[in-house]
Amino acid sequence: MAGITVLNGPTIRAGESLSDSIDLVSQQGKAIAGLLIPFDMPMTYITFQLSQGLDDFRDLYSVHGGEVTIYISPGARMVFDTNWSLVSDYLKIRTGTAQFPIVQDEDRVFKTIIATDPAIRADAQPITKGGKR
Repeated sequence: MAGITVLNGPTIRAGESLSDSIDLVSQQGKAIAGLLIPFDMPMTYITFQLSQGLDDFRDLYSVHGGEVTIYISPGARMVFDTNWSLVSDYLKIRTGTAQFPIVQDEDRVFKTIIATDPAIRADAQPITKGGKR
């Protein structure tokens, strides 16, 4: 079974639609395996911004040209294909879309599930015979 780390955050503050960023670089793994949605979160859409640094966040689009948009329910556990998160170091979550953001009336604290299995880490090196890298 793959190892996981659950991080508190990111958080969308009351009066905002875009969360603070969460650092994926300093974690044991870098692949986002899922999110835990706050129980007090209204049903809505979420979208994402990714960055290699803290000063250049960009909206996440699929290879089909559309903004990656996920419909969420309160208290849900979401599971992701981890590939898209391997190309980023930082993550932000937006309620709504880039064109139509949805401002929150109270703080919304997500939990981010990070996969720590070396087989899916971006910086993983194969383990050779004898357990050495």
